[in-house]
Amino acid sequence: MKKQIVVALLFVLFCVSKGQNEGSVSGGDNLSLRGYRELGSKMEEQLNPSCLKAGKFQKWVGKGEKKIQKALEAFNKKRDNLPQPSRNVNWDGGAVTMLTNNGTAELEGDIFLNGAGFRQIAFQPKVGKLSATEENFDSDMGISPFSGTVTTAPLETNEVVISFFLEDKVSSGMVHGFGAIFTDVEQNRRSGLVFYGQAGEELATLWAPKGKNGDHSFVGGLFDDAVVASVKILFGDNGHPELNEDNEGEELDFVAVDDIFFFLSDTEVAPTTFRGFVSNLDEEIIKNFDNRRAAAFPSTPRNINWDAPPIENLIGNDGSKPLPFDFFLNGGGFRQITVFKNGAEEGFVSDNGFDTDGMKALSPFVNFAPKGGKTLTAEFFLEVVSGEEKKGLINGYAAIFNDVELPNKSGIRCYDRNDELLVNVRARPGDNGDSQFVGVMFPRPVIAKCVLDLGDNDLLGVEPEDVAGGRDFVAVDDWFFLLAQEPK
Repeated sequence: MKKQIVVALLFVLFCVSKGQNEGSVSGGDNLSLRGYRELGSKMEEQLNPSCLKAGKFQKWVGKGEKKIQKALEAFNKKRDNLPQPSRNVNWDGGAVTMLTNNGTAELEGDIFLNGAGFRQIAFQPKVGKLSATEENFDSDMGISPFSGTVTTAPLETNEVVISFFLEDKVSSGMVHGFGAIFTDVEQNRRSGLVFYGQAGEELATLWAPKGKNGDHSFVGGLFDDAVVASVKILFGDNGHPELNEDNEGEELDFVAVDDIFFFLSDTEVAPTTFRGFVSNLDEEIIKNFDNRRAAAFPSTPRNINWDAPPIENLIGNDGSKPLPFDFFLNGGGFRQITVFKNGAEEGFVSDNGFDTDGMKALSPFVNFAPKGGKTLTAEFFLEVVSGEEKKGLINGYAAIFNDVELPNKSGIRCYDRNDELLVNVRARPGDNGDSQFVGVMFPRPVIAKCVLDLGDNDLLGVEPEDVAGGRDFVAVDDWFFLLAQEPK
């Protein structure tokens, strides 16, 4: 008994001490969306994702009608004993079949409303063409409904993210788990469910078992605690440009999903900060942020890496040019983000121009630093309606900082539409030339503007960098945000 207590204590200490490059989540009732005033000082409590993974998790997998029924009975028995109300979607209700009379439909998350009219789950992103009738699939492909007359499969992608929501329709929620009926899985480890936590970390991956043409299977997983913020459904090779009826099931696998089993969420996702040193854009902390960003609804991720040809053309031979406000337009010509000068003589900065100061770009070949000022302010805009520009709100924002060597001088401050500070995330001091990822995600759109603090850049080009003397020059590379939403 004493040995067990010691082991448990060691595990708790491990969970508290680990996770320096992981997402930090807030805790406490005073940190809810009803009041973010304390976030700046409260959002630094580390949460190691391995602690969530170590929590009690049960999985059920069954292939064939008898084994599916047995797995479903066990899954539902466990689900019924958990505190959140259970919900199912079988694709045969009027709201779905009304959309699928022609065999395909643009699937909107809002079709999944309960009787009271609020969103329970959302499919992210919009799936595009969604085949939703048996007749729309060739009979040789083995796609048939498990229940009723309708089953579903995305035609343009093989990954669909499921998000969960509170009754307000916009706040991201967490649930105990998720399950789904898969149809016609004929290849190993291509179809299944990936569970993600509130910091975007992967909690578990369950693979649908390989079977014969037309086989159905069930895959489901449940945690004792409501820790699942989103679930990614993997649909084999759907969306692959070379997938056709002749090679389906041999080299490439077209997969559908019928009934899905989930919960009505009553647990809000916590605001989360992300801080960690990175050497490339494939680092886990960036993937975690992207997982969390993909679960926002509606989620339209946007990135700026400063390397597109129009930006390179602005740099010129002298290494810097003023930044025009209208530069960040999408393909439709509307402004997504505006960057204000804040009194700075802003300039694009090439890697070569600041190599001696360690301000190297993480993603080639260009990063950015303000001159004559040490802050940048970004605001976010809705899609243009009738030519009128209107500011909006976003769920989260992040940036790559280059060459932060002194504490408390660089980072991101986010404000709401009343200009109240939501969060102040400071970049950590590192070595000369280090890059780090700094960001924040909220459970719903509340960010009206972000201010980037960049060391002592008001003296950039005027005085030499002197870290020992307290002078630190900093650049930023890639930015990560979302297309703005209408304030609610």
